Amino acid sequence: GVLGIEAYSSHHSREENNMFKSLADELDMFVTGGSDFHGQTKPDVELGVFGENICINIDELLMKMKSLSRKEKVL
Repeated sequence: GVLGIEAYSSHHSREENNMFKSLADELDMFVTGGSDFHGQTKPDVELGVFGENICINIDELLMKMKSLSRKEKVL
């Protein structure tokens, strides 16, 4: 029952980000990301930055989540 995956992370390499994104696309999962920002305790990590200036399309994410939610209710 996993519907989504955190494909983008500030700890992933570019190749890992791409691999997880491709996997999510292949499995029809929604994609999220986490910068792992924790303020002063992680000064080298910027809020919302995943390493390659990747931007998650919020509208696309919400549409995918709604679509998958409807499928889950049918199953």
